[in-house]
Amino acid sequence: MLDMRTLILSYAITNILVTLFIASLWYPNRARYAGLGFWLVGFVLQVVGFLFLLLRDVAPDFVSIVLASVLTQVGRLCLYVGLERFVGKPSSQIHNYILIGGFAGLTTHFTFAQPNLDIRMILLSSVTMLLTLQSGWLMLRRVEPSLRSITREVGIVFLSVACMAFARIVELYARPVPITGGPFEMPPIQVVFMLIDQMLTIALTFTLILMVTRRLESDVRSEDAQRQRAQQEIERLASFPRLAPYPVLEVDATGRITFQNDAATVLLERVKPAGRVLLPPDLPKIWQSFARQEQRTVYREVEIDGMILGESINYVPQFDVARIYTIDITERKRVEEFLQVQVRLLEFAATHSLDELLRATLDEVGAMTDSPIGFYHFVEPDQETLTLQAWSTRTVKEFCTARGKGLHYGID
Repeated sequence: MLDMRTLILSYAITNILVTLFIASLWYPNRARYAGLGFWLVGFVLQVVGFLFLLLRDVAPDFVSIVLASVLTQVGRLCLYVGLERFVGKPSSQIHNYILIGGFAGLTTHFTFAQPNLDIRMILLSSVTMLLTLQSGWLMLRRVEPSLRSITREVGIVFLSVACMAFARIVELYARPVPITGGPFEMPPIQVVFMLIDQMLTIALTFTLILMVTRRLESDVRSEDAQRQRAQQEIERLASFPRLAPYPVLEVDATGRITFQNDAATVLLERVKPAGRVLLPPDLPKIWQSFARQEQRTVYREVEIDGMILGESINYVPQFDVARIYTIDITERKRVEEFLQVQVRLLEFAATHSLDELLRATLDEVGAMTDSPIGFYHFVEPDQETLTLQAWSTRTVKEFCTARGKGLHYGID
């Protein structure tokens, strides 16, 4: 017979060191991964259980036997729950609560009502086997396939603990523990089982740390890849305004240009030094309406260097800037003006003479072309003579007072 007090003490010290390692793993990663807190609680409960077991000679049996045994198994259950959360596979634990409750009741019964060390050890090994089998199955099969490469070693350790617990049960059935003079005296085979359990606890701690480290590395690589994809997406989206064929500007509340695409740069160089004319003159009022949340989009038209520009001004509140999308609408405005002139002349022709219509037409064309002089000549049937038919109003008033209507001129 061997005294196990020293072995249990070394096991308790090992568990304390293991718990410190788990605490160092939990603290920096507690916000990143769920379940690590349950790991820490589980190891702490097992340490407390072993410390209670060391008080076998001085503490009441309920503390040193019942409470010590229950705390170690509750610790294993906490570790299992934490592993489920770590891999994103939480489940109902009602069956395990019933298991722990039944274990506590039976351990109490075989401690006080019908004392039996062999049955207590079989119960302890049975619950250990059931809980570690669940943990091993979780790590090897229930976990997502993408995580199995980092959880496999942990699952193997749990299955090893379950196999050892099963072997211990078989050994207890085959060779019950003899009644001895002290609570810490056990057969050599039980000492071997405890030594193996202690080594498996160390192995479990190592594989848990390795599992978290590998997942961190995997997550960092994934985050780097996502960051690169996001950066590429940002660059792709940023290329839209930068490579757009129409000028795009971004301005702040003071009118300072904070961004301009290539087309805007070309336009600004073209109209320099009148580049600020690109900004609507009532920009301060527009910004006030943005601040009052009256509107988020404003349309303005500005004329510069012979061009008419349509500007869509869009407020971006998260950056407190306005983005101005500009398009040259000169041709469109000229077409609109020409159509309006046609409508006016058609309406004018209905109530006026041919001479008045001709003069009105010359006035409209002069206004469109910014020409102060305009006149009509008709070609005679001989195709060699021109007849002056009409002058524009400005021509008559500002440039020519001589009689000319009806005069003939040779084409040559």
